[in-house]
Amino acid sequence: MRLPASIGPDGALRFDSERVQAWCLKRPGQRVEMELRDEAAIRSNRQNRYWHSCVVSGIRDIWKAERRVLYSHDAVHGALVGAFGGEWTKTPLGLERPSSASMSVARFSKMIDEVRAYALHEYAHPYVIPTPEEWSE
Repeated sequence: MRLPASIGPDGALRFDSERVQAWCLKRPGQRVEMELRDEAAIRSNRQNRYWHSCVVSGIRDIWKAERRVLYSHDAVHGALVGAFGGEWTKTPLGLERPSSASMSVARFSKMIDEVRAYALHEYAHPYVIPTPEEWSE
């Protein structure tokens, strides 16, 4: 569960939503583990929804029409991140594709731009993948 919060002038952590507060109230005395990071380090929920519902789904639709094959959403996501997500990492088990979950906002935005350019260049379907500004949820 993502827990958006802010830090007050007194250094106290304050959760941003009543839903999160309610979640915490159901667990009195329970230990939980949290990973804290600056908000700008990871993409926003809106950017994530745009990626999955617009970009990945748009490419999936293009591939279905052009290739006559219906790929799963996860397969398209993996292929796009592998092709446009940056450097692959060499591990003892072989090459590992980049992880979209750990990309910075800037890197993730660059990947989106590259996928949109790919769609335009390869399939001449710019209308299928609107810009983030044109997209409405």
